[in-house]
Amino acid sequence: GRTPKRQMDLLFDREIAVRVGQMQAHGRGPEPAVDDGHSGIETPAIVARQEHGVAHAAPRGHGVALHVVVADLPGNMTLWDSLFFGPGSAVLGVATGLPGGLGATEGLLGASLRLRSVPTEHLALAIAAFRLITFWIWIPIGWLALAVVNRRLSRPVTPESAAHLAESEGIG
Repeated sequence: GRTPKRQMDLLFDREIAVRVGQMQAHGRGPEPAVDDGHSGIETPAIVARQEHGVAHAAPRGHGVALHVVVADLPGNMTLWDSLFFGPGSAVLGVATGLPGGLGATEGLLGASLRLRSVPTEHLALAIAAFRLITFWIWIPIGWLALAVVNRRLSRPVTPESAAHLAESEGIG
């Protein structure tokens, strides 16, 4: 049988094939390649699949985060609804031009949850939890990452550190 994961994989495989075909039609795409699954060589098809998987990680993450938040709430929300409404509300919210889609994303998500019969008394908490997981929690993590990067960049470069970096990058 076709599990939801298998259906998603088939959908993404088709989308990759279409994109690679479009690129090839315009003379920009990779040459057709066959992956034997054992060579360890990254053919253009393998690279395209990896890039496609990374590009679709955020929307999937939004959908899964919404499902985690609303799975036990009363109403008719399914995993498929979450995979549609979670990323959809974020994309439409950002399309308003507001930073992070603030306000618009929450409104669209609230309307979507109400559409699927989630009781009104659960909406504010569900939306707040979803936005905490998918938006607000990443801001302090970004500050920490920026501090680490700035700290590393502020260190003086010594011949030893330059040689180590060149060696680790395969340059030296």
